[in-house]
Amino acid sequence: MGNRRTGGMTAVGVLNIVFGAIGALFAILIVLGGGMMAAMGAGMEAEFEGAAAGAAGVGGIMAIAGIVAFGASAAMLFSGIGVLGLKPWGRKLAMICGGAWAVLNIITLFSGFNLFNLGFAVYGGLLVWLFLKPEWKAAFSGQPVAIEDTQTIDEFQQAA
Repeated sequence: MGNRRTGGMTAVGVLNIVFGAIGALFAILIVLGGGMMAAMGAGMEAEFEGAAAGAAGVGGIMAIAGIVAFGASAAMLFSGIGVLGLKPWGRKLAMICGGAWAVLNIITLFSGFNLFNLGFAVYGGLLVWLFLKPEWKAAFSGQPVAIEDTQTIDEFQQAA
């Protein structure tokens, strides 16, 4: 396989870019929503003091979560760019993002079943598994792959 990008690698790179871009847009909306909620809480009348503090606190937490989600989504987007370029850092970043997505979405599943969280947990685990496969690892190493003595070049290319 050497330094050739397969169709699967292209698909993973494109999916990482798409998921990262969509995630970044949603994260921006979360930050804006959290900021609006915090501002509403700060602007409430004195008679609603408890509710005002709660709204401001929840809004602040939402804004922080949105900033973290934006960073994670940006990392996923950049990993897709690296994967398409067969960059070793793209492989490593995709594995880190995939592992984090799997763990975070599995944790989220404990608060209530959600098909999206299940799908993203599976996708994150799939990323880690794919990039640990020897042939995928070799494609990102920049080194040519050795052909086993018992294989012909045609057999090797068909297996790849």
